[in-house]
Amino acid sequence: MPNPLHQWGKPITLLLLWLTVQLVIKQGVMATPTAVEVVEKPESFPQKICPADLTTAIDAIISRPEFMRSRWGILIQPLADSAPLYSLESERFFIPASNIKLFTTAAALRQLGEQYRIRTPVYGTGTSPYLTSLRIVGQADPSLTNTQLTDVAQQLKRQGVRLVQQLIVEDAYTPYGIINPTWEWSDIYLYYGASVNRLILNQNTVGLTLFPQQLGKPLRVSWSDSIAARQ
Repeated sequence: MPNPLHQWGKPITLLLLWLTVQLVIKQGVMATPTAVEVVEKPESFPQKICPADLTTAIDAIISRPEFMRSRWGILIQPLADSAPLYSLESERFFIPASNIKLFTTAAALRQLGEQYRIRTPVYGTGTSPYLTSLRIVGQADPSLTNTQLTDVAQQLKRQGVRLVQQLIVEDAYTPYGIINPTWEWSDIYLYYGASVNRLILNQNTVGLTLFPQQLGKPLRVSWSDSIAARQ
């Protein structure tokens, strides 16, 4: 039976920010600087609000003068019921960009808790100093890098392992595919639009730098990962 040799997990550090997005449409001219009015910090609302008071509480926020140019799309509904508690232009299209991370972060904290860790198990067969196989089972940890893999190798070395005959990398199929159909096409070719799978290493990206040489000479190529360069 395979024995777990090592498991590692990196804490998911989550920071919730209160962001205000103001969309200003420029009509081909530079905006004239204007004085900014200092707004006193509003009174905080209680942590728990009765559903009947949601409309009053939300309207008190979105009607502030500093949000005059803002557009709001809000939908609040309980997890166990599809009937909305509050809705304001919830069917309109917006461009929330990274602000949507606030909601995915809140959902992860709610469902998993702040102490949750994604652990990537490593199993081995055989005994020191020679292992028949070493198997890494991907768990879709987005923080996995060469640093953690090097740490695993160092721990195995300290345990007396000198040779691994077979290295198995297990990247199970994800039902969502490598590219989510809801992603923007303009983002897919960028580094943060890399495909998602069960074994993500270095954010599934590799750096390629081209250096100019003398006139008539080919470019010099430099890869951030020498192993990836040979693939």
